[in-house]
Amino acid sequence: MTIEELKEAYAKGETIQFRLDGKGWTDWENPKFDCPPCKYRIKPKYRPFKDCDELIATWAEMMGYKAKENTMPLIWVRSNDGTTVCISSFGGKHTVGLSWFNTEAKDIREMFNNFTFLDGSPFGVCE
Repeated sequence: MTIEELKEAYAKGETIQFRLDGKGWTDWENPKFDCPPCKYRIKPKYRPFKDCDELIATWAEMMGYKAKENTMPLIWVRSNDGTTVCISSFGGKHTVGLSWFNTEAKDIREMFNNFTFLDGSPFGVCE
């Protein structure tokens, strides 16, 4: 993406992010666009998973893994309070059970607001 394209996106209201020293991306409130274009990006937008099949497919792609039929993927997530758990079961098209939580099944669309993957990426799909 060129600096001109980034400036255009910023003018349209998109959030611009900046990468400091190869570390994570940071929202940049007033970008000056005085660095190489590779230091900037438009902040990605995420949406909740449509169903458990999309969750598994997205996770497999993130991990570079080919999901095998009739196997349970080991998907770790972190809640907003910092608790790390794994998805221990799939209870239909839209619900999962979580290890170490003695609660009812969680709806994957609601988990979008309360969980991330361990690398900090949102529990959802990048659009």
